[in-house]
Amino acid sequence: ESKKVNRSKRITLQKWMRRRQPFVPKPLPLTCPGSRHKVELVFSPLANMQGLLGYHSSVLIDGEEYYFTPSGIRCYPKLSSHKRMSVERVEVGKSVLGGTALLDALSKHFQPRTYDLLRKNCNNFTDCGLVLLTGQRLDSRLRSVESIGQMVDSMMLVQILSGGRYTPNEQASSYDHEAVIATLTEQRKELLGEVEDSQPCGRPLEGVGGQLLSM
Repeated sequence: ESKKVNRSKRITLQKWMRRRQPFVPKPLPLTCPGSRHKVELVFSPLANMQGLLGYHSSVLIDGEEYYFTPSGIRCYPKLSSHKRMSVERVEVGKSVLGGTALLDALSKHFQPRTYDLLRKNCNNFTDCGLVLLTGQRLDSRLRSVESIGQMVDSMMLVQILSGGRYTPNEQASSYDHEAVIATLTEQRKELLGEVEDSQPCGRPLEGVGGQLLSM
């Protein structure tokens, strides 16, 4: 008799488990309204154009480095793309938008194989990243290569100064930096609005027994 009761209980439990719908918690927002990410600008001088001074720049978000190369956007857990000498690191500010928002917004504008030393380089990426994260622009003195290149490219002077190492990339010919900046400015407003409207992180979720889930 005892065996029959235990078997009946097992059958009942199995039926209940089959009928039970799995609980899928609602995803937490990628960016919490109360969180602030530290945004830094890193730049170092370049000397590979025979006296035509330029800079390599990148963005740090909470210590993670983001920068643009011929192979696309690169991300490393620590500063890695600059030489140890003559590197300047400046805190730009705090942002409620983090690395995920940066990659989501900039990936479509900075695809692999679209890099161009003059028209679409790491400084263009950094400028866009700072606008999205903080609303600030990259200092114009750090974009001297782009400014000079736009003036002399038609005379092939850049190719001469670079020892023939610069070749225009046709895949970057349609890139309009100021148009991208304008797009990102509007996108920043939208993202900030979404963050303000989202629920705070660490809220209890129904079905999890009141357990706090936080970023």
